[in-house]
Amino acid sequence: MKNGEIQFVLNTPVGKQSSYDDSYIRKSAIKFKIPYFTTTDAGRAAARGIRAAREESVEVRSLQEYHEGIEKNWDEKRYTS
Repeated sequence: MKNGEIQFVLNTPVGKQSSYDDSYIRKSAIKFKIPYFTTTDAGRAAARGIRAAREESVEVRSLQEYHEGIEKNWDEKRYTS
């Protein structure tokens, strides 16, 4: 991490020793501003998001704006059916 060779951390700790390792890895990731995930689902979602951002333009919206779009689409489908 210190050398800038690591850009993404997926750490799924298991066992007693992992408690120390987890703390060290997490603190290092934070210190060097490296994305850090502790579940495979979160890591997978992040990797998909990174890939999407590289392959296409990404639109940033607030959660409220996102849900407005869902509600609008739902209303349109409900009233046109």
